[in-house]
Amino acid sequence: MKTGEPKQRLSEKLNADMERIRAENAASIDTQLQNFRTDLTVIAENALATIKTDTEGYLLRVRKHLMRQSANAARPEWKALMWPMLVACCLMICTGISTWSVMTWLTPNLNTMGLRVIERPEAVYLIPRSGRAALTRCSLAGEPVDCLTIPKE
Repeated sequence: MKTGEPKQRLSEKLNADMERIRAENAASIDTQLQNFRTDLTVIAENALATIKTDTEGYLLRVRKHLMRQSANAARPEWKALMWPMLVACCLMICTGISTWSVMTWLTPNLNTMGLRVIERPEAVYLIPRSGRAALTRCSLAGEPVDCLTIPKE
């Protein structure tokens, strides 16, 4: 007969040690997997940001280059068209000014004809000045009409 504390069997002791090691390893693997997921997510986000930045920078450089090319290609045409457009604008301005001056010169001034002009909202009144113009009855094609006669000076 044996006396004293019962001793644990070796297989039970090994199984208990193995179970403890398994539990520690499982917890360690869980934290390692979680850290791996977090690190992988950060790496993927950084890679996407880098790709986006590089792509946008490349597109901006390409657009800038294309804009410069199109501007350089258009320069000769603008230089060729600039002078005819400038001449056309000057001619239009000169034509307008000369037309206005000719019309002013050709249209008789009513004051020199001896008429005073009074503009009202309801009508425009032409009043002959004494001695310069006279309103008389004339005959035109055999019919009597009102005439404004201006004596020659």
